[in-house]
Amino acid sequence: MLSRWRTLWRQKRAGPRAGEYLKDFWALGKGTQISDYRGFIVVDCEMTGLNAAKDELLSIGWVRLTQQCIEMHSAKHRLVKSGVSVGQSATIHLIRDCELQKGHNIDDVLRELLTDALGFLPVFHNASLDLAFLNGAVEHAFGAPWWPSYVDTLLNEKRLSERHTEVPKSGALTLAQSRRRYNLPDYQGHNAMVDAIATAELLLAQIKKGVTISPLWS
Repeated sequence: MLSRWRTLWRQKRAGPRAGEYLKDFWALGKGTQISDYRGFIVVDCEMTGLNAAKDELLSIGWVRLTQQCIEMHSAKHRLVKSGVSVGQSATIHLIRDCELQKGHNIDDVLRELLTDALGFLPVFHNASLDLAFLNGAVEHAFGAPWWPSYVDTLLNEKRLSERHTEVPKSGALTLAQSRRRYNLPDYQGHNAMVDAIATAELLLAQIKKGVTISPLWS
């Protein structure tokens, strides 16, 4: 509850400098029950590294999930135009510098994401990482961080392990390893849209297993 009110307070304080996309999103994001939302929007990002203070967003992928059905027609993948080299991170996400030169302006990508996210509850696998980059990019573009309520499938898996008094082994909570526990197929990872779809499938598997899904607050 404290985190919820902290988020609402921060949104109120940031209101005068926030763009209309954020104000619209915040107005629809104050519900605390899953039923307050039209569905989920599952989001994944690829970056040059893990430090939001110095590394760069390279791509964002997302897909909507409604009525426990993944809306494949809603899936999107946007490369972000960047003037920096991807460096050694290319060995992970396979994005090349030449592809980013033809990418989309980050402000346009965020505007499209926030428009698609209106009324939907964001879902991430490792939300703290993705939101560190997205909040910074949104603040630069629209005057204030995104600060959404959200669901984190990684934290869902961690809670399941703790429920069985197990300490997760190193690497056990990755998206790929989490999916294997539900006998979900392996995908080629580190494509933002593919990982968003993979996370949506994981969320459905968690729901089927009886995991309680409730919004967390930034």
